[in-house]
Formats: sequence, structure tokens, C-alpha cells
Amino acid sequence: MSGHLLNYLQVEDEGPHGNDEIRSFLLTQLSYQNVTDVFCCVCVANLHVYDKYPLIDGTFFLSPFRYSVENRLMTSSSSPPRSSSLVDHVTPIVEKDSKKFFLNAICVDCLSRQQQQYLLQCCYCNRPWQGSNLIIGSMYSYDIFAAQPCCQARLLCNNNNNNNNNNNKNNNNNNSVNVRFFSDYSQSLACPHCGVVDSHFVKPLSQTFLCAVVVSK
Repeated sequence: MSGHLLNYLQVEDEGPHGNDEIRSFLLTQLSYQNVTDVFCCVCVANLHVYDKYPLIDGTFFLSPFRYSVENRLMTSSSSPPRSSSLVDHVTPIVEKDSKKFFLNAICVDCLSRQQQQYLLQCCYCNRPWQGSNLIIGSMYSYDIFAAQPCCQARLLCNNNNNNNNNNNKNNNNNNSVNVRFFSDYSQSLACPHCGVVDSHFVKPLSQTFLCAVVVSK
């Protein structure tokens, strides 16, 4: 692992309080479901779950959406992303704050543009997705893809394709949703145009990104 990535590695906290809340939550939920391995939602690499930090060679994140093997991205080459086996993977469902979420994971290679084999680019503006600043080996309580919208197309209603976000100063506040925090992009919101309640900013990877194979030099 490069020195840059070590700066974002979740490690054990030996202080008086520690950082056991996330670890305890994850291990309890996964143990109850007999889950010892998960898969990367981008390249489908198998990720073993450890009982100490870093918990996986990547990071976990909660989302109302299940990033399944079936809707994974295909690459620009003739070969699909790598997979450790041909068996079906199951995305665990966990409960947090009395709400149920899918526990998705992404591997360290796909997080880091320095090492990743597959480069995610927005289907609409062609900007690359940036995951190299995320903490490795821990968990985010929101959808990490929805939390980084790179263009207005990522903010469209899932029902009628109207723009829901009012961060654009030209938008009418009476017809848009106020989104201030990363986690807000993962919440269920009522579209101000059609009234449909949905996690409008959370979308399938295949609908949002193109996946290009990075050729090592």
C-alpha cells in the first residue's frame, strides 16, 4: 500500500474510549448473518472481513440501494470485472437508527486512482469518480457515490428527471430540495415537482458511471 493511502487507513485506537462503535456494529450484524466475506461493488473482488481495524481491504458504506453483482458495471473491454468465484454474492442488510440499509463495500484498488484497475467516469460529464480520500477499513453511514454528485444530471428525480437540488443559485427554492450534508444525498425525499418519495440521488452504478479498464504501464 502506498504512503498516500496509509494516511487514510483506519487503525486501532488505544485511547481510553477507543473506536469500537463502528466495529462492534459491523461485526455484530455480520456475525448474526454468518457473513465473513463481502464483495466489491465495482470489480466484484472478494473482501474478507477482519475483527480488527482495518476491517476490510476497502471500506463499507450504507445505502438504501443494493449494489448487487447483477447490476455491476461492465468494462470497456470484452471481459467483465474480476470475480473470485461464480457463486452469487449476497449484500447484507443491516439496521441502524431503526432503519434498514444495504451494507455495500468497495475495495481499496477501486477507491484509489493510483492503484485501481477500473476507472469510474460519469456517464454525463465524463469526470472521474474520486474515492482516494475516503477512510480505508471503516464504514460510512451514507452512500459514497450519491454523496459526490459531479454534475446536475446526478441530481435528477428518479421518476420524472427534474432537478431536485437547490444548490444552484438559479433554482427556485420552492421547487427544489435543500441538501446540505453528504448524508442528505442518501435520504428519502419528496420530489418537489412530482411528489414521489424516493432516494432520488442514489442511482445504479450502471446508470451513472462508465467503467474503463486502466492498463498498467
